[in-house]
Parts: sequence; C-alpha cells; structure tokens
Amino acid sequence: MELLKGQPLNERISSGKIGFDVLLEMGMQITDALSAAHAAGIIHRDIKPGNIFITENGQIKVLDFGLAKLLPREGGSATTVDEHLTKAGSTVGTVAYMSPEQARGREVDNRTDLFSAGVVLYEMATGQQAFPGETSAVVFEGIVTKEPVSPSRLNSTLPPALDGLISKAVEKDPDLRHQNAADLRSDLKRLRRDSMMSVSAARTAVEVLNVPTRVPAPPPLAQEQRSIVDITVADEHIGGKRPGLAFFLGLMPGVGALYNAEFPKAAKHLIVFAVLAGLSGMASGFFGTVFGMLTFGFYAYMPFEAYHTASRRKLLRERRHDSS
Repeated sequence: MELLKGQPLNERISSGKIGFDVLLEMGMQITDALSAAHAAGIIHRDIKPGNIFITENGQIKVLDFGLAKLLPREGGSATTVDEHLTKAGSTVGTVAYMSPEQARGREVDNRTDLFSAGVVLYEMATGQQAFPGETSAVVFEGIVTKEPVSPSRLNSTLPPALDGLISKAVEKDPDLRHQNAADLRSDLKRLRRDSMMSVSAARTAVEVLNVPTRVPAPPPLAQEQRSIVDITVADEHIGGKRPGLAFFLGLMPGVGALYNAEFPKAAKHLIVFAVLAGLSGMASGFFGTVFGMLTFGFYAYMPFEAYHTASRRKLLRERRHDSS
C-alpha cells in the first residue's frame, strides 16, 4: 500500500477558496485519473473531495474504489468490486455528489463520474456544495430537479467560461454531459489556455500603453524668461520696436497699448481711464479727491506699462536674432 503525504481535497477546500489556475490544474489531474479508471472498465461511483488526495508535490490521487463498478465485458454483465454493497434499484455513493441517474438507482456508466467531478469542481471554485440541503431528501431533489447557482455569482474572480464548463459537467441528461473524461479535460485545458492568453495580452497592452501617470513638471523659469514667454504670443514685427516711443504714446490712454499691438489691453485702458475721469469730475469733496488720485495714478501707469512691454519685445528680438 502506498504511503501518501499531503491532505484530502475536502480539507484543502475548507482552508479557503482555491485559485483559478490551481483549480484547472487539479481538475485536469482528476480527469486523468478517471480516464485511466474508465479505460480499465471501472466506474468509481463515489467521486467526492474526501476521496481525492493532494500529495505534498501537488499530485492528485483518487482513492477509495470500494463502491466501484466494473463495466460489462463482451458477453458478460456489470459487477461491483464488492457486489454485496449494491443490488438492482439501490443507490450507492455519497448523496451530495451523486448523478441524477445514480440518485434514482438507475443503471450508470462512466458519465456518472463526470457529473460527480463537475460537482467537485463547483465546490473547489466556490467553497460551497452545488446541491446543498439539510436532509438527504432535499439534496436528492436538488440533484434531480434544480440547477446550481452559477459559480461566478459566488466567486466574482471566476471567468464566466468556467460557469459553462461546470454547467455542462452537471447536466441532468447524461447525453448532454461530457461523454468521457477526455472531453472534460479538453475543456479544462482550453480554459487554461484562454486564461493564459488573456493574461499575456493584458500584460502586453500594459507594456505598450505604459506611459507615466505623472508628467514631470518643467523646471521653474527665471523672472526674465517668464517675461519673454509671456510676450511670445505677439507678432515680433508689429509694434513695440522703440521703448521710448512706446512711453511717449502711453501718455495718451490706450495708444501705448495699440503701439505694442495689444488691442484688447488698449480698449481696457481707454475704458478704465474714461470711467475714472468721469467719476472724478462728477464727485466732490473726499470722493472727488479719491477718484482724482486714481485717475492720475492710472494715467501715470499707462506709459510705464507700454515702455516695459516694448522693452521685453526688443530683448526677445535680439535673442532670436542672436540664436539664428
């Protein structure tokens, strides 16, 4: 007798949900074991987590063939390994993992093990039984008449494709189920391939589109550089060529800004000066004095502002000329 070190699958399920990739790998090993048994003409009839052992190196072993049934050979009849355990019309196996035909006591073939394997996969994926119930009668009813909740509804990390695979494995009608363990294994292998391709494609997309989420800020500009940048929007060939002339024209409201080709600013200067001058003339006493001082201050501001703008443009032209 082989000495196995590891743990039964039911203990592994109790310790927490099994990862999707591990689930697929274990599922394929279970189907490999069933393929070998079926090829030898043996139906296990009691596939459940307690009869599946995981060795320390991750190898799956299917145990306890005490309820196994030998498929009939040519000219012979079906027999059980321990014939005294069964008789016509009786049910054998663990209720929660029986196929509908097994629960009804009908003749079974290799597809009954595939149904049980599907129920085991369901429990591995969700941590819950596919057909729960407090009594055997309730469980029997679920197996025969009800559909289990989709695994992805109980475990949101699962892909919908696994729902379809398990749904096919636990079909009530054996003819609509996987017809042999190799079919079930192929579906599991295909699902693993598609999952690996999806992960690979996602990684490639991330690498291709991997742009920094934070663009480094440009180094701070010196005050003189910022001044130059501020006026690059103006045409270097229009206005602002002579700072002295700009100062003189700035004594006339709006004209200095016009000379520097700052047309919106020229309009603002003209409007502000007109309003202040009007208020100064209308007001008397204290308010008249205040508006008068504001008017004079703004009048003095306009030529100096025009001179400053023209000087910056002149500096910009000289630097462009030197760089060219």
